[in-house]
Amino acid sequence: MGNPFIALVISSPDNLAKLEYYREISRKLTYPFELDEDRAKELASKGRAIVAVSAGIHATEVAGTQMLIELVYELATREDLRTIEVLKNIILVVLPCLNPDGQIMVVDWYYKCLGTEYEGWTHSCSHSPRAGTSLG
Repeated sequence: MGNPFIALVISSPDNLAKLEYYREISRKLTYPFELDEDRAKELASKGRAIVAVSAGIHATEVAGTQMLIELVYELATREDLRTIEVLKNIILVVLPCLNPDGQIMVVDWYYKCLGTEYEGWTHSCSHSPRAGTSLG
């Protein structure tokens, strides 16, 4: 189907302005055998933790994707000290849905069945005729 695979980068404005700088530090620390211990410690002290969070690997598991959208909203709009401190110290990469095509299939199925006797039934994203059947 080819729906877009979205990645969001969330951090403080200062960190986002220096994103390439922090990316380069992370790249160097990925290959520590190229660094002596003092240089590695120096880079680690200057860098930021880069955290990747993903959801939606299985099409019918929609709650994780919805939760990540809420998390992104909270991080983007909250102005409390705790949120500001978190965003100063990390660079968060959010992948809200690892299977956008599958999730769109599930949403389409839901709307197709809404108001019918099939509302609430699980949609099988498999194209196998035996998918979702019991062999017992």
